[in-house]
Amino acid sequence: MQVKDKNANVVAIIGGGFSGTMVAYHLLRQSDKPLQITIFEPRTTLGLGLAYSTPCPDHLLNVPAAGMSAFVDQPLHFLYHAQTLDDRNTPETFVSRRQFGQYINGLFEAALREQVGHSFEHRTQTVVDIERRDGRYALQLADGVAYDTDVVVLATGNLSGRPFRWAQAFADDARYLHDPWQSGAIEAIDTNSDVLLLGTGLTAVDKLIELHNQQHRGRIWATSRHGLLPFAHVERWVGIKDERDWDDLDGPLGTLRGALRQLRSRALRNMVQDKEAWRPVFDGCRANTQIWWQGLELLEQKRFMRHLRTYYDVHRHRMAPRIDHVVQEMRRDGRLQIIAGRVMGAHDNGGKIAVQLQPRHGGDSIELQLDCIINCTGPQGNVEAVEQPLFRNLIAGGLASKNAMGSSLLVQANGCVGTFDDGFYAIGPLLQSQLLESVAVPELRVQATNVAQAILRRFD
Repeated sequence: MQVKDKNANVVAIIGGGFSGTMVAYHLLRQSDKPLQITIFEPRTTLGLGLAYSTPCPDHLLNVPAAGMSAFVDQPLHFLYHAQTLDDRNTPETFVSRRQFGQYINGLFEAALREQVGHSFEHRTQTVVDIERRDGRYALQLADGVAYDTDVVVLATGNLSGRPFRWAQAFADDARYLHDPWQSGAIEAIDTNSDVLLLGTGLTAVDKLIELHNQQHRGRIWATSRHGLLPFAHVERWVGIKDERDWDDLDGPLGTLRGALRQLRSRALRNMVQDKEAWRPVFDGCRANTQIWWQGLELLEQKRFMRHLRTYYDVHRHRMAPRIDHVVQEMRRDGRLQIIAGRVMGAHDNGGKIAVQLQPRHGGDSIELQLDCIINCTGPQGNVEAVEQPLFRNLIAGGLASKNAMGSSLLVQANGCVGTFDDGFYAIGPLLQSQLLESVAVPELRVQATNVAQAILRRFD
């Protein structure tokens, strides 16, 4: 158990990606009282997280440079930084994710050097449980050590799920890659091997780029229930938004059906002049999405998640134009095939993995003979299905409960875990059920600022 400076308030932040690091940044910059801040993050470098720790230079941001500032009140801060690295960078440039991670780490390191009166520690241990004791919190670490704190911030980012039931037989098989971000795993794949990507979202796109970069010659299949790849940004529409009338959320946009009708109508009108012009219409809704979402009845929200979420994501979370060009080239030359369907089972077949797929729209099942399977299904939305024990323990111990959607933790829109402000906060994807938009920097930078300010008010 750590020794607490009797004059310092203690803050524990679980997760050291963009969200957790920026909460710590604001605390260091704004607190006029001594703080003892600890970030629990397995990675050795703070600010990177899963998204920005990639070593691949062709993993690009999905938002142009002008939209990626770490600060709400300085919208072009990252753009100016990017231009110091390369004066060819423009507001519309899609910079590498690695450079953005270095930007966040640099901001935090500067704040750490310049802070006065605070103490900071970065621990690489994993937190497996949290208990409420005498008005404070006791974090239980994987190595058996306890850590006492006044405030807890859950900034765990996107959570990975456990292997599929059909894949459990291959859990220890080198041919099945459950963690697609495991260091060196993609590089170890033979360039002539036949590969199946489970998922067709942005994680799958990242793996396609890596395989392309190492001149993969074998066949690649990618499968998901809908078989939809993310759409691409188009250069002539980058950064342009159609924000007309989208602030009228008390009218037709107040229901799921009404919102869909208005969105499609506006997009179709724009597409008369340019078939790609649905993008600014879609982006123009973003500023009011959270207000609209919170105004929907629970049944409407569940309908969205069940029937529309996939279609929303592929339109909303788009890939950079240069990345799209590579993916489409792979499809044209036959290296990549997309299958909409469901995996029904898999078995070993003399050195190959035979996978049975049932196409979404009926017909005979398909059997693929594969050398490698890569799990690219992306974040897990159900906290009870994630690999990390922390969330299951929080629910089992009663410190947290599941929300009305039945998937994530019960978190208020202001980030407080539960129904009261007891110094226990969450930030990022854990708020998706409440906010819908809670995974991208423009939303996360607001949350990081607000959580830091809420913490400082507690210590006044």
